[in-house]
Amino acid sequence: MLKRPSDNLSLYLGIEGDQPVPDREVEENDIIKLGDIKLVVIETPGHTKGSISLYEPSQDVLFSGDTLFHRSVGRTDLPGGSIPDLLSSLKKLLNLPGRVVVYPGHSEKTKIDFERENNPFAKKLG
Repeated sequence: MLKRPSDNLSLYLGIEGDQPVPDREVEENDIIKLGDIKLVVIETPGHTKGSISLYEPSQDVLFSGDTLFHRSVGRTDLPGGSIPDLLSSLKKLLNLPGRVVVYPGHSEKTKIDFERENNPFAKKLG
């Protein structure tokens, strides 16, 4: 979607011209190194196709983007959005250790344990 302005909403937002070109594409379980930090890629489509979350297991930190929010999830009514995909992605994230601190793309930080117990979308998973 990064390469298609009609799909990534950049035209809708008034952003014209060439889109950034990624240095590389990533997939499930790839490692992104930032100095001593190693982020594990978790594919989390649902909000949009190609969405990822980044997990740093040694620090118990997850950057969930627009997949998991404090007591909510990302919207699915944009191009590439899918409720079944989002719920599948949410299930992956909720299987992480409960102590993991979640930094979402919007809203306040939270923890996996808290979301398992309080997120209405987690309740839909059973």
